[in-house]
Amino acid sequence: MNNENKNEIVTVQETNSSQENAVFEKKIGRTRYHVHLFFDPNSKETMQQKIMRMMKNELEAELDKPA
Repeated sequence: MNNENKNEIVTVQETNSSQENAVFEKKIGRTRYHVHLFFDPNSKETMQQKIMRMMKNELEAELDKPA
């Protein structure tokens, strides 16, 4: 693997203790990205449930494809 393409998390910080929002600063090559995460406190699914649902849907779509 080429080291130039390696993703690196530089800093992680919570924006507010009453919220579950976070800010990630990622450096890829010479570019630094600020990623802001926002979570809906009224959501009916946890993040784990959402990811599992998306994975299940993707797998079902792959299995439905003709050979």
